[in-house]
Amino acid sequence: MKSLARCEESVKFLLPSVRAEVARVLISNYSMSESQAATLLGVSQASVSHYLSGERAREQELTRPWAEDIHRFAESMAEALVSGKSIDQISARYCELCRKVGIGLRDESQTII
Repeated sequence: MKSLARCEESVKFLLPSVRAEVARVLISNYSMSESQAATLLGVSQASVSHYLSGERAREQELTRPWAEDIHRFAESMAEALVSGKSIDQISARYCELCRKVGIGLRDESQTII
């Protein structure tokens, strides 16, 4: 059950930051619209707009210590998506990022570190 809880924390705290960064890379590096980025990410255009406007700022603040790792990951994901790979084909890379940054690991006070 602990493994499931870690994945739940990852989805709540890491995934919004990752999606926001992938959307930024797709839009800035590949000149995509929010709608095009949303289609590749499998989310709505409104979600991309929320990510880019900072409405998910709390999650992005919590993941700030791993900003460089997230950015490198986002660049890799954006390149893979643009080259035609599906989210399903590259989703294992997200698990690697999650393990690398340690989302889901807890300290004594049971807060996310």
